[in-house]
Amino acid sequence: MLTIRSLISYLKLKFKHHEVYFEGQCLQCGNCCRHIYLFENSGKIIKSRRQFNKLLKKHPDHDRFEIVAKDNGGLVFKCNWLTEEDTCKDHENRLQLCRNYPSKVMYYTNFTTGEYCGYRLKTGASFSKVLTKECKKAEELNENAD
Repeated sequence: MLTIRSLISYLKLKFKHHEVYFEGQCLQCGNCCRHIYLFENSGKIIKSRRQFNKLLKKHPDHDRFEIVAKDNGGLVFKCNWLTEEDTCKDHENRLQLCRNYPSKVMYYTNFTTGEYCGYRLKTGASFSKVLTKECKKAEELNENAD
């Protein structure tokens, strides 16, 4: 869920002309499919079976998720479409939430990729800003050389 703290983090990044990005690559270990938090349409994390059942009415395709635990964040799910080979049994037709993993929203909601994950959440100057700055430097050097 987005909070005042999330908004402040967002504004700080925008003020510095920074952005959230990921480094690394998928290790195809399947761990991200074994420890999933689901969210209501309002952006609140699912914390009860009742909330999950309500989500299922709107999104029946989420029936592939099974509750495996509950922690301070909310209910923890695993995906039953994960095969023994740690791959999705229907990767081409996976849900949008799976396609979007890892998501930059994780930064603003204080979720991170696990230690097991090959992706690392980072913040820094956006590539376009760095490129623009370097191009201006190169133009100035060219002008001064003439």
